[in-house]
Amino acid sequence: MLDDLKGAWQNVRNRLRRRVGAGEHDLPLARLYFDVLADAERRGNVRPIARTPLQFTMSLYSQYKSDIPVEISERFSRLRYGGVDSPPADFVRLEQAWLLLKEEP
Repeated sequence: MLDDLKGAWQNVRNRLRRRVGAGEHDLPLARLYFDVLADAERRGNVRPIARTPLQFTMSLYSQYKSDIPVEISERFSRLRYGGVDSPPADFVRLEQAWLLLKEEP
């Protein structure tokens, strides 16, 4: 029982503690995600405040007919809410694919 309480307390403490170094990878992915939102808004698709990034993915897919904005949203959510980093090579791939997709009418 004591071990269970200790484990629960450590889980709560870890969730509340800001991860060291999270800002290094957080900024580029956040910038990319918010660029997706800005482009979608310019095209008339505004994310309602009450919808989470994951709830908005289907709307992005319908608009762009591509999985790229969906994957960017999913990775942003995993990083923002779960603290799960994406490998740098994945970020580069997503950014390049997004820039090409963004140029399409």
